Amino acid sequence: MAASAEPKARLHEIAEKIVASAIKGFEQIQELDETCVSSAAPGDDAFDTEAAVVLRLMYEERAQEAERILSRVARLERAGRNVEGADALRDWHGRTMAMLSVSLEDIARGMEQSKQGNVVMAGEIRDELQSRLHR
Repeated sequence: MAASAEPKARLHEIAEKIVASAIKGFEQIQELDETCVSSAAPGDDAFDTEAAVVLRLMYEERAQEAERILSRVARLERAGRNVEGADALRDWHGRTMAMLSVSLEDIARGMEQSKQGNVVMAGEIRDELQSRLHR
């Protein structure tokens, strides 16, 4: 009996390491993304389409990999095994998919509208929502 438990324990350990590695990959892309944004010249509001495309592809690849990993993790979880980090990986995947649901064209258009002053401040939206609640 112990002989069959050992490979299952090893599989569980491998799954947790793969999950941790996938999370680290998301963190590395996010750091690179933040570095690209912070390294822009002061006052440079131009949307760097080339960098955005490269980063988007990296996020897409990482999200696809996370889907495959989460599929395997789900099988372990159905068998009653708790895989450390699986919920965090699901969060990363979900946030990434939400981000990827906004096209680069929409982002560029939004940045252009912002430069032109065609924006609504968050405080204004909050105030309007509160006034609607109290009507």
